[in-house]
Amino acid sequence: MINFQEIWQNIGIADLNIQVYNILQALVVLILCLIAIRIFLRIFTKAAEKLKVDSSVKTLLRTVIKILLYIITFLTVANTLGIPITSMLAVFGIVGLAVSLAAQNSLAKLAGGLMILATHPFKAGDFIEAAGGISGTVQSIGLAYTKVRMPDNKIIMVPNSSIANEIITNFSVEENRRLDINVRIGYEHPIEDVKRALHAAIETQSGILDEPEPFVNVFSYEDNSIQYIVRAWTKTSEFWPTRFRLLEEIKHSLDAQGIGMSYNRLDVNLRDKSE
Repeated sequence: MINFQEIWQNIGIADLNIQVYNILQALVVLILCLIAIRIFLRIFTKAAEKLKVDSSVKTLLRTVIKILLYIITFLTVANTLGIPITSMLAVFGIVGLAVSLAAQNSLAKLAGGLMILATHPFKAGDFIEAAGGISGTVQSIGLAYTKVRMPDNKIIMVPNSSIANEIITNFSVEENRRLDINVRIGYEHPIEDVKRALHAAIETQSGILDEPEPFVNVFSYEDNSIQYIVRAWTKTSEFWPTRFRLLEEIKHSLDAQGIGMSYNRLDVNLRDKSE
């Protein structure tokens, strides 16, 4: 006949109670940790919205924080169950090091993306020049790549690590922009006549702003000509159309005054050897 009492004693009621207690304690810790994670993420989301953190940065930080909190929860529950976490931490460290070495380039792009999103050197719709002279309109900013539309409508995906390590020129961040045009005129034309013709060309352009006032003056004296500088301010959105129209009008205005532009030329004299 089976002696159940002896079997029960062999199992050890005390050990069984301890195991049940540990499991219940681990469940309580798990539930409390999950509740704490949810509350913390809600607080983080509200704080990020109040601080007007960029949506991409907010999403990334929320994901990273969530993963870290879940890892801490896992280690805490394991410790409650009596599982040694020292070896787990060592394994996590080795895995993390291996992943970081294998994904070094990707992490560099990610770091560049975070830097761009945090510092805001440009935004979608801005015309920029960066990463080895690439210039175009920013379409979108991702964590690894920035999508740029070139003037000829080509799309280029530029690694954020390249942009973050280069000088960035943003042509759209300011409302107004100054255009500079250099004009070379021969010495035979009086300076005042040339300046009057250049001012007349500026006055025909509706895109030129009155303030700051347009500037026309002698820039330098060269071998065969005088170089004049024309500086005028316009809206950033109208910069190129205004520049093109002003270039045409400068030629028309100079021609109307009988003033010719100077250009490099070479005079060749041929001499007969018999002479």
